[in-house]
Amino acid sequence: MAIGIPGQYLFRFSLNKNTDFIDESDLIGFSIHEQAGNLLPTFELNFLTDDETIFPLLNEGNDLQVSFGSDYNDLVTIGLATSKVQSIPSGSAKRQITCMGLLSAIPYITNPNMQITAAQSGIATIIQVAKKTFNVQSNIQVSSDNQRWVQHTQSDKSFIDDIWLHCNLPNSFPALGVSSQGNFILKDIKADLKTPYKYRFTQSVKSPNDIYFDSDPVLTSNTGFINSWVGYGREKIIQNVDEGTDQAVQVTPTPVMALTAQLAKRAGISNVFDGVGIQNENVDSNYWNSYLNNLAYLGMFGALDVTVSFQGKFIPIQILDQINFKDQKVDLQYPSTSDFNAGIYYVSKVSRNVGNKQFNTVVSFCRESMNQIQTGK
Repeated sequence: MAIGIPGQYLFRFSLNKNTDFIDESDLIGFSIHEQAGNLLPTFELNFLTDDETIFPLLNEGNDLQVSFGSDYNDLVTIGLATSKVQSIPSGSAKRQITCMGLLSAIPYITNPNMQITAAQSGIATIIQVAKKTFNVQSNIQVSSDNQRWVQHTQSDKSFIDDIWLHCNLPNSFPALGVSSQGNFILKDIKADLKTPYKYRFTQSVKSPNDIYFDSDPVLTSNTGFINSWVGYGREKIIQNVDEGTDQAVQVTPTPVMALTAQLAKRAGISNVFDGVGIQNENVDSNYWNSYLNNLAYLGMFGALDVTVSFQGKFIPIQILDQINFKDQKVDLQYPSTSDFNAGIYYVSKVSRNVGNKQFNTVVSFCRESMNQIQTGK
């Protein structure tokens, strides 16, 4: 039997031939977390059992199969690899087992592979490599760069990390991540912003894609660190060894989603020096320009973070979903929408937690700034 309430949320756990081996009364807690960036989702499972054969099966060599969804007809099944497990006696009849690990894609992060691709774009190469392990969801198939990409005894994850920042998307930038449903998500952000948002977080539900969130969202502005890293712009000296020339390249990010004319930065601070990059005919002409652009905009995306939670209902929201957030002003007499943090964001983290006959989802979403930023002269 599945754990949960049909039509709201369901979870099932299987291990080898042990189907539904955890009863709802024995499940202390299960959490699965996904995060934007080229990272595998992680999990933690805590349960009681009187079956002595379970503990030896909980290791990296056996996938823990977990199915989850809102109803029986939409369950998604994924494999999880256990990397750490602990057993503690619980009374005289049961054991309490806690195990932690990650999405079962261990070869993706460990196997050293070698290849030299045909001359092609970075985005096309990322899709080609990611398809070996994941179901790829992408709104773009190629980027404007073209070169041979060399995978030198690297894992596929490390290879994609190297390619990612050098993809040339004129007037845009790429974002990617792996969801807990096993999807590799790749997006041209500016292109995605031309499409409707997927969900709206609100406390006034009016349509099927509205999500009612718990009160008291947590808003974090991390402009101090982000500005010192990429916010003030970065400058790189590009040495072209074929032509014997030097060129200074710099990128200073500007607002993308926030309704503001400026970012939260102090005036009069110069660009950060990003070192020297070597350019030759083996790489695309915009190899380092793309790097600076993508680093700046991806970094600035973490400047403003909002975290909310909602209860009871499984919703298939995943990282890099475009969402609309509407918060309430702290005015009980005349309630209305808070303007400074409202608007479009992208989901950066999703954590799902089930246990003690309760289910909740914690979602973080981010963008580059609050609305209508005001700074001193």
